Amino acid sequence: MKHIFIINPVAGTGKARGFYMPRILDELKKQRLDYKLHITTKPGDAKRFVRRLISFRREEKQTLRFYACGGDGTLNEVLNGIGFSKNVQLACIPAGTGNDFVRNFGDAKSFCSIPAQLNGRVQAVDVMEVLADDKRRMLGINLVNMGLDCEATKNMEAVKNNPLLKGSAGYLYGAAKAFVQLIAFPYTIYADEKKEFEGEATLLAIGNGTTYGGGFRATPEARVDDGRMDMCLVRRINRRQFAKLIVPYRKGEHLQAAGAERIIHYRQVRSVRIEGKNGIEASIDGELLKADTLEINILHKKIQFVVPKGK
Repeated sequence: MKHIFIINPVAGTGKARGFYMPRILDELKKQRLDYKLHITTKPGDAKRFVRRLISFRREEKQTLRFYACGGDGTLNEVLNGIGFSKNVQLACIPAGTGNDFVRNFGDAKSFCSIPAQLNGRVQAVDVMEVLADDKRRMLGINLVNMGLDCEATKNMEAVKNNPLLKGSAGYLYGAAKAFVQLIAFPYTIYADEKKEFEGEATLLAIGNGTTYGGGFRATPEARVDDGRMDMCLVRRINRRQFAKLIVPYRKGEHLQAAGAERIIHYRQVRSVRIEGKNGIEASIDGELLKADTLEINILHKKIQFVVPKGK
């Protein structure tokens, strides 16, 4: 097996390179493992590097384990570089600000341990295939967010280098800014090929995982290996309703909140098609995408994900 570390030098204000890289190198040399290190230079570099390395490997039987050392965006790039290649594994060292996907496995501390990662076990997990306008294809492993959630992500991205606005604090800032101009988004939604909703929604989350935005549990009942996605749609609400919803939404308790049955539509699906009257802006694992229509399908246990030893 070859261990390949993809290090985003700007993730977590330099944590991936300054904190993790020396520890990675020490442990690799101690265990005398076959390895390669790559420091990304710009957006899209991780995806291109992974694809190139897979295409040039000596033989398909050789197992490659790619470690995304950064945030959820780095993990998404490495995932899209891997695609569905054989004998390839995906691992995550959470060095970003959100680090939400690893929260699906309980306590995320073991993901920070390099020895535990190197000796981790493989678990098959689901992945979401996102088709934009029936032609552009992208993979997502955690959540796809639209509406106010996407606006919050855009606002959060603008302040990601502010040390006072990291993780959920950044999302709260983003959500508060979006709240000032609270609008609804017109969607027509088909779930498992049947019309599910037509009207205006404040936000829409489609989750393979449970959490995004540095700790907001939008789809609290989601499981990463059940062959389903959880859809959480919040119908058009006013500022007062939103203010009451945000705290339970953060905790993953919004499905039990007072009056939730009137404003929240939540169910499990295998496929979703979303049409936006005015177009759609979506955040896929934090990566922004614009389209007129989005189709999202769950692909069951398509990715070999590394769970650190001891989990």
